[in-house]
Amino acid sequence: MRRHESLGRLFLVFGCVVFGCGALGCASLAPEGQRERSVSESTFARVLPYLEDLAPGDSLRLFERARVVQVRRSRQGERPVVLIPAWIPSLSGGAGGGLSMLGQLIGRRGDALYGSHVFGFMSGDRIVPRFQVMTRATRVDAETFRDLSQKRVRDIGLLPRRSGVVYFRDLHVVATRALDFAVPADPELEAPADSKLEAPADSKLEAPPLPESAQAFYSEVSYREIAPALDALPEGTDLLSMLWILDAAFVSHDYGETHSLFAKGFLNYRAVRTVTVEAPSGLFKLRPFGFVDGDQEVVKRILIFENDRLQRVVRHDGRSDWRGYLVEAPDQAAGEVLD
Repeated sequence: MRRHESLGRLFLVFGCVVFGCGALGCASLAPEGQRERSVSESTFARVLPYLEDLAPGDSLRLFERARVVQVRRSRQGERPVVLIPAWIPSLSGGAGGGLSMLGQLIGRRGDALYGSHVFGFMSGDRIVPRFQVMTRATRVDAETFRDLSQKRVRDIGLLPRRSGVVYFRDLHVVATRALDFAVPADPELEAPADSKLEAPADSKLEAPPLPESAQAFYSEVSYREIAPALDALPEGTDLLSMLWILDAAFVSHDYGETHSLFAKGFLNYRAVRTVTVEAPSGLFKLRPFGFVDGDQEVVKRILIFENDRLQRVVRHDGRSDWRGYLVEAPDQAAGEVLD
């Protein structure tokens, strides 16, 4: 038996253990219990050896065998919630990343799409990322995708985006690595309202009050402490490595389905937020750093990422529009501002 086929069977059995046979269609744990168990530290410890056995070229189908899809109902309607043992939804593209198995879209170049799955566990209200699986797929048009589906070709998928559905084929693992985020020792953090890693670029949110436990992250003192580390970041640093260097905290009250991000100086809870531009040459992101002065957000550094890698750090005067730094090259200017 080939190694990855054996690994897939192990994941299938393990999915039954974790989810009470939900992955096999048997009587399962209650949805709340499934979500809690899927991101427990003991679950991650049991999954880790199998993650470490992944190799470039492996199929992502093995995750599908341990995947449970719940339906969450609310006044806004129904939406899927995807569970995979030790998989962190909000750091892996959410339901779209789990259903497509591409994960969080972190880059593109031409027809090549690059994704990321993050595995770990919850410690209190904190997400502790501990392992990353990076993926690659080839973008195709809708007609080609339908033809591949009719032929039952494996490793194809689709990813809903604000700009439309992205279809792809040849999804596979390209790299894996361990992550070294520590189990937090400090008290639990109270998340400010709507403080996600990213938000729509045209967001016009009213400034919510900052909980006392979070105020230190947005002070001028905290920004000045972290500014030398930002300037020292080497070109090519990826986002998770940067957040590890900054000792970032991921706070979640729904078992990792959503999260709030805290990192010193990282402005991300009011109108100033990460801006994304998707162009044929790549996925570009502006990540603003600075501090909060009363009701004003003062941007002092902009970190420009291309396909999840730091391109450069730009100093800003704190007053003028900081979003214009991204559209300096013709191909980037022609891109579309996304989420």
